[in-house]
Amino acid sequence: MIDRAKLNLFFSALSVYWQKGCEKHIPFLWMDVVLRSYGQVLFADNPLTGICMISAIGIISSRNLFFSFLGAAIASVFAQTLRKDKRYILHGIFGFTGVMLGIFWSWYFYFSAVSVALFVFMVILAVF
Repeated sequence: MIDRAKLNLFFSALSVYWQKGCEKHIPFLWMDVVLRSYGQVLFADNPLTGICMISAIGIISSRNLFFSFLGAAIASVFAQTLRKDKRYILHGIFGFTGVMLGIFWSWYFYFSAVSVALFVFMVILAVF
């Protein structure tokens, strides 16, 4: 049987190392932002929840995963270029909009160059 105290200690240490990695390396920071964007779909500001959500979306459809990831990344980067509130960007609030739009888009529109271009435009418009 697993000891809860040891399990809590493990996850708290993992969280500390994750935060230190995000502070030192920009790619880890953006990966954290995208994972938190997926986590916000389930109202959880946690990268582990984002990993679970990405896994679930990937099982459903690769097209769904593509559009939702593209939406989260574009919305977060565009919010950064517009100098939106950094707290909201880091907690995945802007990326949440991109994830939800990507999930919607993949179910109702087919994959084409025009569809992707229109999707990128809609994500940018949603950040305003």
